[in-house]
Amino acid sequence: MNKAKAAAIAVLAAGAAALLRRVGTGQHPAASDMNESLIEPTSTPQEIEFDAIVRAGAASVGGIKVISTWCFGAEIAVRSRSGRGAWQAHVQFDPGTGHVNAWGTYPASNRLRHFRAELEGRLAEAW
Repeated sequence: MNKAKAAAIAVLAAGAAALLRRVGTGQHPAASDMNESLIEPTSTPQEIEFDAIVRAGAASVGGIKVISTWCFGAEIAVRSRSGRGAWQAHVQFDPGTGHVNAWGTYPASNRLRHFRAELEGRLAEAW
């Protein structure tokens, strides 16, 4: 299970727990219980910077759209050579080694390899 799904499940579980606490005491659910479960965890400054670096790298390579980032990973859409379709790929940065791992439908794609190399270079400069 990826981290985004795990975070979503944790948020839903927290909301359900708040509602169950209210029901267990005979109280009606309050609006604040509902809002509590929708609070997004805040990103660290490094995660915000990682997001900006990924988006800048995608723009410089071309043919890549960043769908989402989380922690030090990203989901991207890579446009096909014909330009009529796209396929999904994932990248994960390991801050300890400075290595970017990339995988997807076509892991040997030139665009994905160039994006991974561009991302490693930009991250090495930043950190």
